[in-house]
Amino acid sequence: MINRTVVRAANAISIIAATLVFTACGGGSSYKTSPTATSAPATAAAPASPAPSTLTLTSDAFANNATIPVTYSCNGGGTSPSLAWSGAPAGTKAFALIVHDPDAPLPGGFTHWIVVDLPASASSLRAAVPAGDAIAGGGTQVTAYRGMCPPPGAAAHHYHFRLYALDAQAGAAPGTSKTDVEAAMQGHILAETGLVGLFSR
Repeated sequence: MINRTVVRAANAISIIAATLVFTACGGGSSYKTSPTATSAPATAAAPASPAPSTLTLTSDAFANNATIPVTYSCNGGGTSPSLAWSGAPAGTKAFALIVHDPDAPLPGGFTHWIVVDLPASASSLRAAVPAGDAIAGGGTQVTAYRGMCPPPGAAAHHYHFRLYALDAQAGAAPGTSKTDVEAAMQGHILAETGLVGLFSR
């Protein structure tokens, strides 16, 4: 004959075991799950767009993509035109100017003027800059101005006046090549702008 006390004890153990299994598997109204925090996927920050350059270069002698007056050519006085600029970015320590004719029938074209180390306070170059190395108010003529002189009868050449705002002086000495001046400016250009004039003979 089965001992009833033993049966009751066995039944009680079975009930307790079943309850533990049910609870462990997530059953029972008292079991609450904590919401799992899900992080939004990290989004790489978009690279900051450089501020558009406000540097501008103008001349009262000719407009952009217009004809340069003969007085600035080898058929005239061969003097430099006046130039003015504005909108230099913060941090500008010096300006450099290169005037180049890529249409000249020479390898790489022909460079008509290189001026470096114009002070940050400068905003213009007057007409007919003297041919000496030094510029009044600061600056060095690496190449003195040479008037426009394309071959007679050729199509109009494009003369590129390129102005650079730099965070340091270029330090080029008179006679330095255009290529070497451009190399010296690399890594120091804060902004640049251009003006193109046309001339034919």
